[in-house]
Amino acid sequence: MKEKPISFNAPMVRAVLANIKKMTRLVILPRPVIDSGFEANYDEPEWVLNWKKYEDGFTPEELAKKCPYGKPGDHLWVRETWAVAINVENQDNWPGRPHIQVGDMPFSKAVVYAADGHFQWCDGDGFLIDKSQWKPSIHMPRWASRITLRITDIRVERLRNISEADAIAEGIVQGSDGYFYTGVPVKTGTETFARYVTARNAFKHLWQSIYGNDPVKSWDANPWVWALSFERVK
Repeated sequence: MKEKPISFNAPMVRAVLANIKKMTRLVILPRPVIDSGFEANYDEPEWVLNWKKYEDGFTPEELAKKCPYGKPGDHLWVRETWAVAINVENQDNWPGRPHIQVGDMPFSKAVVYAADGHFQWCDGDGFLIDKSQWKPSIHMPRWASRITLRITDIRVERLRNISEADAIAEGIVQGSDGYFYTGVPVKTGTETFARYVTARNAFKHLWQSIYGNDPVKSWDANPWVWALSFERVK
């Protein structure tokens, strides 16, 4: 069994914790040749430099076995926005305000996660400070991760071939009003999401919010993707 890191934003972390998100899609680079069909554009330098990697052509099933994130049974550990806070005796007097250490007092440390809600930072005496202590997900070490996923299936397909069921498995949430939303909001916060008639359309807008008009990864580019299914390891 192997382990690989994977990064999720806050709404997707909450969707995993709520047992809603059970899939993720990752763009295959360089673009592969599927069934010997030519999928590249010579205007894309990365493809021109790397096209020989797939020059013989693969079926989607063959290419799925070459997924760099692992194979069924392997683990993914989730990286997310995080910080190390200090547990101090009077921290309960300031709920939702993680403390940072001031001076050399021997306080114990605790990891906190931005996906859990809105936080205000204060020093060891409980006074608010302006500077955020959050660290980007890319800098999260393995020991700080709280979510481990087991890969259950890997498929290779075009992005826009996603089904309604798979869009829901990607973490799209259906509200009590029947509409679909692009993430799980913080229960105590003011975070809101646009609503859509179908889960697939919500996923499309979620993807566009991440990749925009990227010539290789955008929704319009319709790239080949690794479609990974997973279950949470508790």
